[in-house]
Amino acid sequence: MIAKLVRNARLYTAEGSSPSAGERQGLVKSYPDGAMIIKNGLVEEIGPWAEVGKKAAALDFDEEIDCGGRCVIPGFVDPHTHMCFARRREEEFSLRLAGTPYLEILQKGGGILFSVRAVKEASDYELFENTLSLALSALSMGTTTLEIKSGYGLDTETELRMLSVIRQVGLESPLDVVPTFMGAHAVPEGYKGKPEKFVELIVNEMLPAAKKQGIAAFCDVFCEEGVFSVAHTERILT
Repeated sequence: MIAKLVRNARLYTAEGSSPSAGERQGLVKSYPDGAMIIKNGLVEEIGPWAEVGKKAAALDFDEEIDCGGRCVIPGFVDPHTHMCFARRREEEFSLRLAGTPYLEILQKGGGILFSVRAVKEASDYELFENTLSLALSALSMGTTTLEIKSGYGLDTETELRMLSVIRQVGLESPLDVVPTFMGAHAVPEGYKGKPEKFVELIVNEMLPAAKKQGIAAFCDVFCEEGVFSVAHTERILT
């Protein structure tokens, strides 16, 4: 067993011991002189030093961290990211600032479709290095759990490549990485005007392949006018 003691901290944590919803998400406990006992990576005790210190006195710790009055909070959970990509889209930023709707940019081959072309041209190593760099940047700012979507492949081979890269980032970083299959991110140029045929490719080929390899925890769909309809979304998710 590996045991750690964190003390002398301004400690903030959520109320209760289960996930909160609605207004309860704003309920926060604070301990101006807080402490934590951590065993095998799990928080076992948390509270004021006056209480936690009594239990700590009877234990041997592998590491003791004196926070010097610094703030300690739970890690952030980012439930929606697209950080597995090859090239940024700064050139579209001025268009968005000028009021150009995103769907108009997409219909002209920009947006997601620009990223699709870039990902297909990139090597697995380039995708991995870029995604890992972004993930570690998020970690440095307090994010410890990160969802990362595929969706810049829009074909079976590239979607599986992306999911494999995302899984590898989770294996080689301290973050908890949750990979999400999002083959239904846009209708690719080869299926323009034929979204139903692309939906069938997703259902009959992409999803079974991702499931067989065990490289996706969830599935997502860009349900939006001009992209995938509610009926398309229901077909994919059910």
